[in-house]
Amino acid sequence: MDPVRRAVEDFSKLQNLIAQGIESGILDEDMGQSFRARARSVLSMIEDVGLVPALSFCFARATKSTYNRVVSAWQKGWGAEAQRERGKKMIGKEEGGYAFYLFLVLSYLRELGILKKDPAQPVEALGELVDVQVLAAKLLTPYCIQLKKLAEAVYTREKPGGE
Repeated sequence: MDPVRRAVEDFSKLQNLIAQGIESGILDEDMGQSFRARARSVLSMIEDVGLVPALSFCFARATKSTYNRVVSAWQKGWGAEAQRERGKKMIGKEEGGYAFYLFLVLSYLRELGILKKDPAQPVEALGELVDVQVLAAKLLTPYCIQLKKLAEAVYTREKPGGE
């Protein structure tokens, strides 16, 4: 699939999920700004330290529980969880920004056929990428650049100290 088209589709879905999460009170109002910051910084980090170390950093910052919630929301929507937890911030903005970004990247790599493991299992997925990270990073770059452009166009900068 064309990386630009896929990024536009994924970003559109992301926008809807973030808006629904904010509306139900389970996401911080600044989640979009956090994603914007991640889209700007992680691309440079991939170039500086490599794909697997950069994505490992994302997973560490996201935390496993937040990542699992993001994966579930991406696959099924906020649904019953939003009703049950209405008004409770379930996902912090920084963790959520990293989790959404990591999931989108791993999902795209799987669609390209580079990744066979399920993006819902990030440790296994990262292990699989070790031997192909240079190629994967090159194929991932146009997708990440488009996500960055869209995030910059739609979401404002994080407040001072956040980016």
